[in-house]
Amino acid sequence: MMKFSIRTKLFLSHFLAIVFVSGSIGSFFFVSAMAQLTNSLQSRLKHSAALLAQSFDGSKLDNILASSGRNSADYQFYLNEIRDLAEANSDIAFIYVMQQDGSTVRFVLDSDIEAPATVGEIYNENISALQSGFSKLSVDKEITHDRWGSFMSGYAPIAGGTSPYLVGIDMRADTFANKLVDLRNKGIASLVLSIIFAYAFAHVLSRNMLSRIDNLHRRCASLAPLKENAVKNTGDELDHLSTAFNYLLDHMSQTQNELEQQVQHRTAELRDSHNKLEQEVSERRRMEVVLKECARTDYLTKLVNRREMTNRLQHAINIYKEYYIPFCVILVDVDRFKSINDEFGHDIGDQVLKDFSFSLKSLVREEDTVARWGGEEFLILMSDCEREAAVRQAEKIRLALNTRKFNCGDKPLIISASFGVAEYFPQHSLEFTLKQADLALLRAKQQGRNRVLMAELGYA
Repeated sequence: MMKFSIRTKLFLSHFLAIVFVSGSIGSFFFVSAMAQLTNSLQSRLKHSAALLAQSFDGSKLDNILASSGRNSADYQFYLNEIRDLAEANSDIAFIYVMQQDGSTVRFVLDSDIEAPATVGEIYNENISALQSGFSKLSVDKEITHDRWGSFMSGYAPIAGGTSPYLVGIDMRADTFANKLVDLRNKGIASLVLSIIFAYAFAHVLSRNMLSRIDNLHRRCASLAPLKENAVKNTGDELDHLSTAFNYLLDHMSQTQNELEQQVQHRTAELRDSHNKLEQEVSERRRMEVVLKECARTDYLTKLVNRREMTNRLQHAINIYKEYYIPFCVILVDVDRFKSINDEFGHDIGDQVLKDFSFSLKSLVREEDTVARWGGEEFLILMSDCEREAAVRQAEKIRLALNTRKFNCGDKPLIISASFGVAEYFPQHSLEFTLKQADLALLRAKQQGRNRVLMAELGYA
């Protein structure tokens, strides 16, 4: 089966459509023009005969017939007049005047020079339009034939005679035909121009349409390169484009599925990474808390360390300066701790320190702070407290410690501690106050341990 390219199909469809439309329109106008030309010629013949009929006098025509005189003045006058009119108009072949006598029709005048009809010669042709012309304007509906030739004639009655007269004007058939041929040639020329225009328009339109189709095909192929032989034997360019477009859709669908899978996989990876990151952040925060706690607490006793206690002492000083709230410091030292380490070992010694720290922290007030100051030495910050109250509180703590037994392996042990109490005064520095508490602790040790001594009153 023969296959046509889309360009050929587009060209033929547009060409034939334009030719059909222009041919139909041209045929319509040609037929209309033919009818109009015929009507125009018939109207021209009829009205020319009507005008010419007004120049004849029926009574004079009666005299011409009665005398049968070709030499009469009236005959010569009318004959010369109709011959002049026939010569002046190239479209007119003959002009003649006829008389009707019953069913007989006779010539009165004839403009023919070569073989004119004689006066009174009978006209034997039966032409309906001519018969009507004796009583009204009339014109031949088609070409008529007689011994003078083929004609299209117009007729008009002449008034004034004793019998009906008419004047007839003949136009030769070849003249009429020439006008029709001229009109037909113009129609053919118009049709040829229409075909040329249709060819050019169809060529431009098909080329433009095909260029767009080719452009779409190339773009589809650039987005999703076709496999080898993907468009082989698939028809015309539109089929190629359809194949490429379908392949592009399949490729896009496959790509979309792959992208969705990649997105899902990447989302899962991001979710896992997010969870891991949250875990890392949580762990980092926990480690920060641990590090901060380690930075401010003692690793063994879990009490605040010396650095943190120093910060809190400075804070207590600032409050004192602003609000005059007193505070005291108490240095506590475990009695004979070296002998515990020597007798039971450092592990037991560490456990004793942890137990002692727990006991000490449980015996102070809620607003007080206990810190490991160094080795077996501890420092208590007693907020909103003057030295007499601090001494009383220290004494309660000392007595409570004496009633507790600490586990030293298999042997329970009662541990005592010595206390040195000092109150802060703004005229002295923190170091001076701590030094006074240390001196009071030293005196407590020297006086036999297991006692509370207050710094000398004189340092205030």
